[in-house]
Amino acid sequence: MKHLKTAAIMLCLAIGLAATAARAADSIGYFDTIKNDPDVVAGKTYFLRHNLMFEGASWTATNYWRGTLLPINTKVSVDALGAKSMLIKWDGGSLTIENNNYTKITMLALAKRMLAPNPVPIEKFGDAMARNITGGSLQKGMTREQVIMTRGYPPAHKTPSIDADNAKWTYWSSKFVTEAVTISGGKLVDGRNVVQ
Repeated sequence: MKHLKTAAIMLCLAIGLAATAARAADSIGYFDTIKNDPDVVAGKTYFLRHNLMFEGASWTATNYWRGTLLPINTKVSVDALGAKSMLIKWDGGSLTIENNNYTKITMLALAKRMLAPNPVPIEKFGDAMARNITGGSLQKGMTREQVIMTRGYPPAHKTPSIDADNAKWTYWSSKFVTEAVTISGGKLVDGRNVVQ
């Protein structure tokens, strides 16, 4: 009988640990890491904190979702970092990042939000979610941080806060076409081009 009680206690502990691990997989402390990491400086190597799409030789912080996908965790070097722009290079390409009034933050803050000293551990979300994030595919049930990793930050002039609940985040696929997504209860619940 004593062995059965011990086995039951061990099973309960294992279930509790598994549940804790499953909850932990919903967040990797993405936003805290951004706050705590050192500022970005020219001449160093970093990893993209989120996907970005670009056309041509420049990317504006309006974050249009069209062109070539440069996936999260791409290793880049910062060749120049100024007050309004930053030049990044990676194996096979280069891109000028242009800050504009739509971000409502400085170029240094934008660089820190985009670039990490270490790869983002998206594998902690599981293989399927990591594939969705890397491929730029928004999926219902994604957390705020997973949406940001997948799509980048929405321009702040139309989405002043990503912390508000029951909120719409407005992205653009081009100068004239918007793609709004709805965040409720901390999760992505609906939006244009969002899959089940």
